[in-house]
Amino acid sequence: MRYYKMSSKARGVSQAASGWLYIYPPGIRQLLLYTKSKYNNPVIYITENGVDEYNNKTASLKEALNDGTRVSYYKNHLLYVRRAIRDVSNVRGYSPGHC
Repeated sequence: MRYYKMSSKARGVSQAASGWLYIYPPGIRQLLLYTKSKYNNPVIYITENGVDEYNNKTASLKEALNDGTRVSYYKNHLLYVRRAIRDVSNVRGYSPGHC
């Protein structure tokens, strides 16, 4: 019999502002390829994909616009969407959230 230690912490995965939300770009590709396999490669439009952030009300406009977390989030997620498309996932559109 095997026993597994379960944890609510995601090792090596960045956490978003919400305590329950983690940033895992490979997951979007994994989900797209699973959907392709399980549901006969349906047409997919990804809508409202995004990440939350801490609301720093004292930040200046210049500081608020320096949003490296969000830029990295979209860059990496789109990279994995592109990889899924190369693996013939039928993704037809992508709309970022929180814009």
